[in-house]
Amino acid sequence: MGLLLSRIQDIISSTVEIIRRLACMGVDWVTVHCRTSSQRSSQPALHHLLSEVIAAGRGSASHLATGCPLPIILNGDIQSMADADRAWSMTGCQGIMVARGLLSSPWLFDASHTGLTAVSSGHGQFIANRDLLSSLDLLLLKRAVNTWIDLNLRHSDSGRNFVSLHRQVYWMLEAWLDSTRRRLLHSLTGFSGLIDWLDDFWPLLEFSFDTRQPLLSSMSSYSSMSSPLYAIQ
Repeated sequence: MGLLLSRIQDIISSTVEIIRRLACMGVDWVTVHCRTSSQRSSQPALHHLLSEVIAAGRGSASHLATGCPLPIILNGDIQSMADADRAWSMTGCQGIMVARGLLSSPWLFDASHTGLTAVSSGHGQFIANRDLLSSLDLLLLKRAVNTWIDLNLRHSDSGRNFVSLHRQVYWMLEAWLDSTRRRLLHSLTGFSGLIDWLDDFWPLLEFSFDTRQPLLSSMSSYSSMSSPLYAIQ
C-alpha cells in the first residue's frame, strides 16, 4: 500500500518524521508533493527540499517487510521526460508521479514527439513549444483529442458524461489557446457544441503553426490510423 503525502513540510525534520511514522505503519512507499502548504500551484516545486528529506531520513524509514529504505516518490512540476530525469538525479527519489503534465500532454513520455510536449515557463504554466512543431505533430495532437472523445463515446454511457470528456479535452488543448479561445472552450456545455468548436479550431491551429505544409496533406500517410466515430476531417 502506498500513500500520498500531500505537501512537503517547511521544516525538513517534520517531513522525515512523518515518513518514518508511515513506514512504521507498514506502507510500501510514500509520494511527496514538492510544494509547501503555503505555496500556490503556480509557484515552482521545491525539488531540492525532497533531496534534503531523503538525505536526512536515510536509515530512519525502512520498509517493514523487506527492511530496505522506504521508496520515496516525487511529485510536482514534471512536464517532460527531461524534467523527470533532472528530478530523479537531483533528489535520489525512487520514482516519479506525474499529474497535470500528463493530463495536458498524454504523449509526454514519448520522446519521438518532442514538438508536442508542452514546456514549462518556469512557474508551472504550460506554453507551446512552437519552434519544434511540424504537420505530423499537429496530426498527432488532433488524433489524441479525437481518440479521447472516441473512447468516451464507446465506454462512458454513449458520451453522456460530458464533464469528464470536456475537462480532458480542455487540458490537452489549453497550452495551444489564447485567453479568448480558452474561455470559449471552457464555456461549452454539450457534446455537439464541442464538436462544432473543434471543427472551427483545427484549421486555425494548422494555419497558425505550420503554414508551409497544411496538416491535412499528411493524412494520407497515416491512413492506417482508424478514424474516430465522429471523424473530424
